[in-house]
Amino acid sequence: MPIVVATVLWGRKWRGRTELARCDNTAVVSIIGKGSSRDREAMHLARCLAFVQAEFEVALVASHIRGVENVLADAFSRNEWDKFRNWCPQAAAEPTAIPEALLEHPADQATGLDLPELDRAVERYRESSIASSTGRVYGSAQERYRRFC
Repeated sequence: MPIVVATVLWGRKWRGRTELARCDNTAVVSIIGKGSSRDREAMHLARCLAFVQAEFEVALVASHIRGVENVLADAFSRNEWDKFRNWCPQAAAEPTAIPEALLEHPADQATGLDLPELDRAVERYRESSIASSTGRVYGSAQERYRRFC
């Protein structure tokens, strides 16, 4: 969830870039790498992350960092601000506020799109970017995806 929230909050600033997320949770690194998970809640977050990356035109790459080496995140989570600022002097002086709604609906808050509007946007992009015969095949797959979601 923290990586999804960070991407929502700062994704606009990352537009057109590839950003590296270092994480000490190998399952999260795997889910971000594959873009999928068998766990329903993790898959929801993976979809949210995919929507946010597409909306902001940012690529997110996850890399594993051993827990004992993850001193920056540990200092932050333990409110050890002197250590945190020593290791990350470029960090903002004040924390970024996280809207409550973001914690409940990350993709909606990030994109400002509800699902029907998102579906229409996907359809517009699909229609304008591919041949009509390919569009029919993709349309069929898109419909199966909608039923899956």
